[in-house]
Amino acid sequence: MALEQIGALLLATGLVCLAIAALWIWIVAWKVHWQWGLGLTLFAPAALIFIPRHFARVRIPVGMLILASVLIGIPYGVNAVAQRIDLGPREKVVNGEVHITLTGWNQKDYSILQSKATVVVLQMANPDVTDETLNYLHGLKLLQEIDLNDTQITDRGLAVLKELPVLKSLRLRGTKITDAGFQRELAEKDSLTELDVRETSIASKTMRKWNSAREGRKYLK
Repeated sequence: MALEQIGALLLATGLVCLAIAALWIWIVAWKVHWQWGLGLTLFAPAALIFIPRHFARVRIPVGMLILASVLIGIPYGVNAVAQRIDLGPREKVVNGEVHITLTGWNQKDYSILQSKATVVVLQMANPDVTDETLNYLHGLKLLQEIDLNDTQITDRGLAVLKELPVLKSLRLRGTKITDAGFQRELAEKDSLTELDVRETSIASKTMRKWNSAREGRKYLK
């Protein structure tokens, strides 16, 4: 499960706990006295007075409130830390654009990409990059160029690349993509203008058709 999915699950669970705890305290307030119930209904912060006075009766929902706060806070905390992760010389700003080069690095965990939402150019032409790796690209709405040469990408990975809204340049030399997969997933992608599909099974006829369909396109085959 991707980090963003875990974060969403924790956030949802926290919100549910928060809602249950708040409702629980509100019901207890009505049981204690109608004035307390009405007070919490009209002015929620009154709970700050009610809870200490009747803590024994609301200790369980208060515990749920604490749990909810932790669950909701974890995703934001993790994201804040991730935003500070430094890739050193592998991450540069070039003409105002974030460029990340992971080609040749000695790490195996590409999940760091989930915290790099501003990346424009991404180089990760590594043999350990698979279709699953591309799931970390979801949310990279500024990504314009990506190098996936000599990776394990297949047609399944093309479906992820298709969803990158401003992707212009894509290098897929030596990958396992097929002619049918390209035609199904990328042939109609308007933003795509540069392709490297050398050493793939994409037909030359398919690339000529793609190239002539829109002015300004270019490819290597």
